[in-house]
Amino acid sequence: MTEEPTPVLNSPAETDGVAAEEFKKNLIGRMDRSHEAHTQLNRAVVESREHAQERFEKFKQEFIARFSEMTGLSFDANGRCTTPGKVKMEGEVKERWLELCTELGASQNPDETLQLWQEAGRLLLGATATPDPLTHDETSTDVTGN
Repeated sequence: MTEEPTPVLNSPAETDGVAAEEFKKNLIGRMDRSHEAHTQLNRAVVESREHAQERFEKFKQEFIARFSEMTGLSFDANGRCTTPGKVKMEGEVKERWLELCTELGASQNPDETLQLWQEAGRLLLGATATPDPLTHDETSTDVTGN
């Protein structure tokens, strides 16, 4: 058996030279990234309740705006639908709504999900009935607003 030292795991076979310098830079880089990740985690954990609430409210407003844009429906600041009229879920509308819900739950593709939400908005707008101000009867409204 030879008396040559065998390298330890994660250490270079050479103690001087290019390989040792590369190893040292790599090790220091990994330690720095690990330290930064722990620092960010600690900041997130000690985030003030007020800051977390502000961040949540901003996210909520952006989500409601985006969802309103996707579906064509209008919503208040709390996320309640403010599009006038009542949706009549009957027959084909109800069946397609259930199909859309199933497809949305199974969708993994963001583009497909966006298209499904847009179709859901059109479906709801098309199934919306608004009261006629003269007769107080509910009449269907066109998706295009005509």
